[in-house]
Amino acid sequence: MDNKLKNLWSLADYQTVPSFVADYFTDRGFSCPNANSKTLDEERWSIINANLMDSDVECLDIGSNIGFFSMLLAKSGRRCDSFESDDGYATFIRHFSKELHLEDHLSCHSCVFNFSEVESNYDIGLCLNVLHHNGRYFDEEVGSIDQAKKGIKSNLAELSTCVRRLWFQLGFNWKGDPKLPLFASGSKAEMIEFVREACSSVFDIQGIWVFDPRSSRYLPCFADLLQRYDDHGEFANRPLFLLKSHKLQ
Repeated sequence: MDNKLKNLWSLADYQTVPSFVADYFTDRGFSCPNANSKTLDEERWSIINANLMDSDVECLDIGSNIGFFSMLLAKSGRRCDSFESDDGYATFIRHFSKELHLEDHLSCHSCVFNFSEVESNYDIGLCLNVLHHNGRYFDEEVGSIDQAKKGIKSNLAELSTCVRRLWFQLGFNWKGDPKLPLFASGSKAEMIEFVREACSSVFDIQGIWVFDPRSSRYLPCFADLLQRYDDHGEFANRPLFLLKSHKLQ
């Protein structure tokens, strides 16, 4: 058994792998890597893909993990800059970018994304479940929940200057710690109101989708979906936002 491939296979323990990557593993005698349904990657991609436009050519994926979204964007013929600070995950992306001939469409940067020094503009961006980790993986000077919220607003403002349309998700707990909730009641309504206020001067909200466990799909937000579905995991409670920049048209 190929030890390098075995090590890469072991990294696919959190995010889903695209079907063409799963096929690569199974064709070489590996079992299909863990498809972690609780992260709802396929379900989120279904909404993102359905809302992509022909003009969405240059793409940005912040905090790519093993590159589920980055590789699908590249496979669709778009060009994607992937930023992933974990060396192992970045190695995974680079390996399959080369093996699956995606290198002309996918560039993986093994570093923390610098929100204040972006040299390119992007048609579409993904910032999915990243910003609540400020003070942990980036912006180490952030030292309190109030500072974390201000940092999230600042990061969104910075993204509005370089990303025309942004897919955005946020966790309920600062640094992923349930003892550090960003919102008093941990409700979807609180999160939606926070994102509305944070974006008011820099982004328009083009859409909000919420996971419906009855249909196992993301649906446009309506009142019945604002209850929490804790039996389905944390990701099932996080609304998915599509934002449009005021600055970039």
